[in-house]
Amino acid sequence: MARLPIVLLHGYSDEASSFDVWRDLLAGEGRDATPIHVGDFVTLSNELTIKDLAEAFDRALRETDGLRGTEPFDAIVHSTGSLVIREWLATYARDAAVRVRRVKRLIGLAPANFGSPLAHKGASWLGALFKGDKTLGPDFMEAGTQILGGLELGSRYTWDLASRDLVGDSPLYDGTAETPFPFVIVGDEGYGGLRRLVNFRGGDGT
Repeated sequence: MARLPIVLLHGYSDEASSFDVWRDLLAGEGRDATPIHVGDFVTLSNELTIKDLAEAFDRALRETDGLRGTEPFDAIVHSTGSLVIREWLATYARDAAVRVRRVKRLIGLAPANFGSPLAHKGASWLGALFKGDKTLGPDFMEAGTQILGGLELGSRYTWDLASRDLVGDSPLYDGTAETPFPFVIVGDEGYGGLRRLVNFRGGDGT
């Protein structure tokens, strides 16, 4: 299989530096580090939605050498990053006339495809205290309420997105050669350290 550029997208309340270790591992396996692109986006703002993040992702692709136009790429996403790229795929990444499907292989690391049981806690005052933006400014202590709303288990947003993916006018995942080839990887152990307080069977820690 062709070695395509790789895009890495992080999850909620995280940042691009979390994926530096993945970029280094891929480079250590002989991949050219130049076409490994680590996305960085804000989730701790109450004004932003997942659709906003997908729009920003599309704009970033159009401004990045090697990813402009219809060039194919592979992606590794974590948690909320899966909703961002799925929204982008459903909205921006296909042309019905030529059936352009840009993402060829999509690896989801614990993807929040149908939400997260922790989203409700994140939207509480306790979530704002522990996860909220600590930077002094207009977003201080904001936890990204609209993104967390989309991340609620079985939210209206995730149902609508699944409908557009699978049974819409032009399903994204089908039997054609242009369909993205998805993989899902999850762990089998809960969080360690203080994050053990939010562990439960089937939760985000696994």
